Amino acid sequence: MAEGEHVYNILSQAAIAANRPIDHMRRIGTSIFIGSIGGVILGLMVMNSPLTLRTPIYMVLLLVVYGGVFLLPWIKKDAHEKTIPVVAKVIGTRETEESRLVKRGKKITGILVPVVCRPAEDNVYSDVDFFENDESFFSRVSIQKCAKKEKKDFSAVIAIESDDGGIPLVPEPDTLLYLEQRECGMGDVQNLSGNPTGAQVELMKNLEKNPKLLKKKLRPLPVRRGVMERAPWWAALEFWGCALVGAFTSAIALSLMNA
Repeated sequence: MAEGEHVYNILSQAAIAANRPIDHMRRIGTSIFIGSIGGVILGLMVMNSPLTLRTPIYMVLLLVVYGGVFLLPWIKKDAHEKTIPVVAKVIGTRETEESRLVKRGKKITGILVPVVCRPAEDNVYSDVDFFENDESFFSRVSIQKCAKKEKKDFSAVIAIESDDGGIPLVPEPDTLLYLEQRECGMGDVQNLSGNPTGAQVELMKNLEKNPKLLKKKLRPLPVRRGVMERAPWWAALEFWGCALVGAFTSAIALSLMNA
């Protein structure tokens, strides 16, 4: 692992499994629904009774029921505490732009940029020494509650979005940015949803005068993997196992309805 590969280093150290109860519910529900689509097609192929005019109605009804039941967990919003204003400094990296591009298909949607962050308020951040990169099924990263403790600087990765599908303009190293932390104790950092706070403005002025106050080598905070990522191994097993359940049950249900 070469020195200066900040995006790779931060993401590899910070990634933790999406193993909250709501994450399991969303993964299981979505995989069952996806499996049910394949199961409906399989049911049409293996059913003994002839197709009727009611068969398409049964197919749609079955998928609506599966979708309504198993996609329900996505309606619940994540219960985040209020966002935490931070000032971030862009750090240089030896990684190529190509290796840091974020794509959707062939379209470029953004580029990953490493930053170091300092919370702008004294009473919104807790110590980060709790962090352990454990992705076992039963583990729970113990996120300390935001309390009146000493604030800690941390490293993170942000995505600079592309407006036209091309490679976006990346800020120069040492550029200071107003950002906000989405959740206390986690490393998800995003653009401000409003105007900079007074504390952010003061902090940026201080860092402009004293840039060495914010070090370039800091520990990252944990970042949850996407719910539908099949990593680690148990997430893949959970996804594909539930997809098979969805396929099997929907195929049987369609056969019985059309009998």
